Amino acid sequence: AGDYGRWLVLTALVSYLSMLDLGGQNYIGNLLAIDYAQGKHEAFRNKLSEGVSLFALIALTALFLLVVVLFGLMNSHVPILGNVLSIDERWILLFLGSSFLSSIPSGVYVTAYRASGLFVRGTMLGNIFRLVHLSVYGVLLWLTVSPFVYALVALIANVSTTIFILWDSRRVMESCRHIRINLAEAKRGRTYMPGALEFWFLALANGLNQQGVLLIVAAFTSPAIVALYATHRTAAGSISYVGSVLQAPLWPELSFLWAQDRREELRTVIFSAIRLIMFLSGLVALVMWVCLPFIYPLWTGKQLQLQPVLLAVMLLQGVLAAGWFTSGWGLLAANQHRIPARWSFANACVTIVLAIGLAPKYGVLGVAVATLLGDVFC
Repeated sequence: AGDYGRWLVLTALVSYLSMLDLGGQNYIGNLLAIDYAQGKHEAFRNKLSEGVSLFALIALTALFLLVVVLFGLMNSHVPILGNVLSIDERWILLFLGSSFLSSIPSGVYVTAYRASGLFVRGTMLGNIFRLVHLSVYGVLLWLTVSPFVYALVALIANVSTTIFILWDSRRVMESCRHIRINLAEAKRGRTYMPGALEFWFLALANGLNQQGVLLIVAAFTSPAIVALYATHRTAAGSISYVGSVLQAPLWPELSFLWAQDRREELRTVIFSAIRLIMFLSGLVALVMWVCLPFIYPLWTGKQLQLQPVLLAVMLLQGVLAAGWFTSGWGLLAANQHRIPARWSFANACVTIVLAIGLAPKYGVLGVAVATLLGDVFC
């Protein structure tokens, strides 16, 4: 449990690199969908070229700085890990960081699938690669490889997936065959930054609510308690998959409806989605409450003990979040995302402050209550 907790902390530290997409994936994806719905194919190609070029430049710059920090500052000290990073841990952080950074330009690029009406193809490719990755990771864990090897294989898997997506997209989408990736396109892509940064507030809020809270748990407790908190949150987080399953196919359709000025249909779809997702989320929460006491000991090898109160708080938060997050889908899909983005960021700030205040006395339960109160307040 202690080693797993340490791995979670390393992952949390480097996961913030993924937020360097600065909201570009959602913002540019919406612009592409709107251009496609309005038949503006040349504008579609230009935006894709500029967006991918801009975020490829950002990712490469961040990778250079990461190498400098990890191997140039040889006495890097991480207080929550209790010591100086070892050489293996620096390589692990580099491999994990490279995986996160490679997902930034590729994440912008793959939005071309959903924006071009090829959502099903893009999703199925993603599902296939996720299944392959999970199988590989399962084999690695069964072989009890070192974290160093695990992180290296994860990087290779992500890069291989990106190469295949580049090949497939150029084969099925004409707009992707003529994409231009260079510094000139990156310079023109700067015009997307103001709108993208509003989406970045959403990503930052999610990062603070997820990995930021985990780091607070690590700062006030032991690695074993970090593992306890993370496993409970993972189990309760299954509720969010209900919304994710529906959000992915609905998002481009909502963009199309907005671009075509079909506002009444847009409202009807949103309210139907809220009712359905709230109902299904409640069912998933009930199933988790009944089944997890039997599954948790097997899952954790009887090294961790299920905490019913902690689980109840997290399940309640998951059901409430399903409703308030779904209510903003229409605004997000239409790039009218300023208000939900800023309220989400306020939510994260309130959560962090409350977690810091409650963690010393109440431990992981106090942190869980802080996340719930942050949602309720905001």
